[in-house]
Amino acid sequence: MGSGGGQVVGLLGLPLDCTDEKLRDKLGQLLQEGGGATRALRRVAVEKNAVGLCETGAAVVAFDAEDDDLAEWLSKKVAAASGSGGFFTNVRCLGGRSWEDSVAPTASARINALSLEQHLKNLQEVERDFKDFENNSY
Repeated sequence: MGSGGGQVVGLLGLPLDCTDEKLRDKLGQLLQEGGGATRALRRVAVEKNAVGLCETGAAVVAFDAEDDDLAEWLSKKVAAASGSGGFFTNVRCLGGRSWEDSVAPTASARINALSLEQHLKNLQEVERDFKDFENNSY
């Protein structure tokens, strides 16, 4: 049970305007409803497109908890919350993985994030060039 332990759970069906902060707050509320002390939330990462929207509705949530039933427990909590018609409507959980098993996908996500940043810089450069052209053509 070293500091690298814990579970990673995937979520699908999140709202378009979901942010890391909003998801962290909403999950924090769920955790406080029971068992939260033993299932400490470590990290939240919402998948966003180039303009910052959660287009895929996907996120990864990392917990300090070691127990294997975490995905099932969280799935039940999310399913119960989805019935209230709030933030978790249409959200479902994917199976949990150990923290160590999630290292490769995290590295891949970092590479994808870097290429997304480069793509965003390229788009901003094109936009800047277009504005320069627009300003100079009149």
